[in-house]
Formats: sequence, structure tokens, C-alpha cells
Amino acid sequence: MKITDAFWEKRNLGTDVTEITAEAGDSAETLCAALAKVTVPYSVVKIPAGSPELLAAAQSCGYRVVEMGIEAVGDLRRITVPRLYSRFAPHIRMERAEGAALDAVLGEIRRGEIFDTDRIAQDPAFSAEIAGRRYYNWCCDALEAGAFMGLIYYKDMPAAFNLAKEIKGSGGMLDGILGGVLPEAAQKGLGFLVVFGETEICRHFGAQQYLAKASSNNLPILRLHLQFGYELRSMSYVLVKHQ
Repeated sequence: MKITDAFWEKRNLGTDVTEITAEAGDSAETLCAALAKVTVPYSVVKIPAGSPELLAAAQSCGYRVVEMGIEAVGDLRRITVPRLYSRFAPHIRMERAEGAALDAVLGEIRRGEIFDTDRIAQDPAFSAEIAGRRYYNWCCDALEAGAFMGLIYYKDMPAAFNLAKEIKGSGGMLDGILGGVLPEAAQKGLGFLVVFGETEICRHFGAQQYLAKASSNNLPILRLHLQFGYELRSMSYVLVKHQ
């Protein structure tokens, strides 16, 4: 079990936050004992799928399930663009987001209109605006640490973005930090460009695999990853509690 003082969330959410990540080998008693010591206003528990005793224990301590965190891996050697989307390919290109283009994307993220399925955006105690600020800070920190933001254009229109970094020692896998479709493109049914962009970033880095993360609250993006040939790697319950 890992218990973390998520001090960085104070800047994002305006409150102290504790994150507890349980492991399959933990006991219900150990988890309950740890949760009983949590006194901060907002806390998050992550429990691996297939651990019903741990899930029940967290719920008995007043935590409620808000989503499942899902990881999927795309391998360029097996990914295929579905025929439905292949006709768009000649009109798509990716560039590194820099300067004014980067500022524009970060501005859209900060407005909080992109990630409406986010657990912070959906929480009555927070808001979509707070979720946007959280993702904005997250992106800025990742970029400062060396992450790469790819901007996907469709017919010269900025349409989607992907933020990723190389996982050291992984043998050529990128960690997908964040991806989204920009509001104007979303209205045109171009959400698939988020997944298309992941493959383009892999080619840019010479990487073979991409680790994508999605919430169970966002079924469309999960379906897209499966359509492109991604394989599920892990799932975990995410529970929260407001004191």
C-alpha cells in the first residue's frame, strides 16, 4: 500500500489531499486502518480490479466509487487505422506545439471545457473550471520536465493534442500523460484524432508502444482505442471521500 500526501493538489483543488494506492496483496483490515488515519478534507483511494474485499472495505469507510482508471497499450506493429477514419489521413499532420500554438492549447485546457468526464469536473464539490486549472498545471509541470506536446491538425485546423514522455527503461514505450480534442474539432466529429495523434507521436520518437489512460466515464475514447487495436493492460477502482 502506498500513502501519498498529494501536496501538489493544494494548488489545483484548494484543499489538502491524500492519495492511497492499495495493492492486491493488502488486507481489508490494513486498508481500513490506513483510511481511519486520513483527516484531510478530500482523499482518493485506488484499488486494483479483482479485489472485492478491498473495494468493500473502502466503501465501508465512507468512500464512493467515481470511476475506473483504465490503461491500454498500443503497439505500432499491430495498430491499424479503422477504415472509417483512414479517408481522413491525407488531411492530417502533427507538429510539436510551441510558442503561440502551445499557449492556445494550454488556454483551451485551462478553460475547463474539454474534460467534462473528469472526476473533478463531475464532483459537486469542485467544478469543470477547477478541473481545467488542474489539467493546465499538470501540463505545465510535465512540459517543464521535458514532456512533448504534439498538436494534430486537420486541414490546417488545430484539432487535437497529445502530451507524452518516454518511459525510461521501457524499451521504446511512451507514457501518455494527457490527450484531448479541441472544442471546434469536437463539434465536427474528429475525436478519433486523439488516438491517431498517439501513433504519430510514437513515430516522432521512434517508439513502438504507447501507454494510454482513460476513465470509465469516457466510453467513447475507450472504444476508439479498442478500434485502433489497443489492448487493455490494467483497471483500478477510484474512490473518493469528502470529510
